[in-house]
Amino acid sequence: MAMDFAFVEGESFVQAPSYVSVSNVANGVAGDTLQKGEVLNFTLYDSNPYGYLNEPASEYANSMFLKFDGIGSTEDLVVVLSLIDPDTMNETTRALLVDSEDILKIGNPITPEYRIVLDNNDGAIVIESNDFNAPGESYLITGAQVLVSTEGITGQGLDFNSMIGDEGASTTLRTFGASETDNDVIKISDIGVMTQSSATLGADLQIDLAVLDGDFDASATQVLDISILGSSLAPLDMTA
Repeated sequence: MAMDFAFVEGESFVQAPSYVSVSNVANGVAGDTLQKGEVLNFTLYDSNPYGYLNEPASEYANSMFLKFDGIGSTEDLVVVLSLIDPDTMNETTRALLVDSEDILKIGNPITPEYRIVLDNNDGAIVIESNDFNAPGESYLITGAQVLVSTEGITGQGLDFNSMIGDEGASTTLRTFGASETDNDVIKISDIGVMTQSSATLGADLQIDLAVLDGDFDASATQVLDISILGSSLAPLDMTA
């Protein structure tokens, strides 16, 4: 966070260090809740960092979700995403401004692949690639900050669109306002991330090959065995 008390893209929020509560039902800062004056910060790793929390992220996600317990009708929050472009390795941050009406409740449609189950006092938000990528961008999530109050810090963020899928892109910038500086208290009951991977699947093919001349006389049949090794390089081994 810049010392001019104004948030811009690429910056993050800072508060005094404290412990983080992590359990099956509640994740919070200095307790099981998140409230004014607190920032929940997390980074994605592909292995245990063993307490070295300043290490750069080693895992990326295409989308993520936050699930809340005991959510009412007035809570709102800010999610600051840490992002990286895997092609250029350019890093930045972008803030999503989540209003209370953006929080999905029981009865709202949620894509089954997220496996989010809500009861009567639960809520959830699903953050997808089109919530933080403009057309032509390919940023991935390396971590995030969650806060309920910007505490007078000025700045802008993307007005979060809670719809899931192609119609859920968050594209409109909005200035931090009253809803970002209030005294909400939330309890995060689940944090999930989703990644996509691709690989070449292995295959063993056997092809019977014969050559026909102009009179349609066929040569002797030759058997070609083709083995495609499953890997990112996809080496091709052909033997006759």
